[in-house]
Amino acid sequence: MLHSSLLGDTVQLAIDDRVLILNSAADPFVPQAAQQVVAGELLLAEDNIALLQSAYSALGRENTRPGGRNSLSRYRHVPFHEYTLHEAAATIDVAVMNMLYQPSNAWLIYGL
Repeated sequence: MLHSSLLGDTVQLAIDDRVLILNSAADPFVPQAAQQVVAGELLLAEDNIALLQSAYSALGRENTRPGGRNSLSRYRHVPFHEYTLHEAAATIDVAVMNMLYQPSNAWLIYGL
């Protein structure tokens, strides 16, 4: 059994990183990244709108806690398949994708 925070235990983030989350908005890493990247941006490239809304809801709850550091303006959504069409090259510091949330190996190839 894999640890539920596998990405959080292995990916190191700076406070001003621009982080691209590739079709993995439901991963527990998203709120962890939000706590670490307080001056940067999280770009959620997610096709599943239900998972995206769930992630935004969790991030909003964190923001309303006493001492919460999240501002929902630091999060942006772009459909996964449109990311390379609309975003400038070389503007992301870290890109992550949790393959446990993907339905096939084709997602790995597409993500790379």
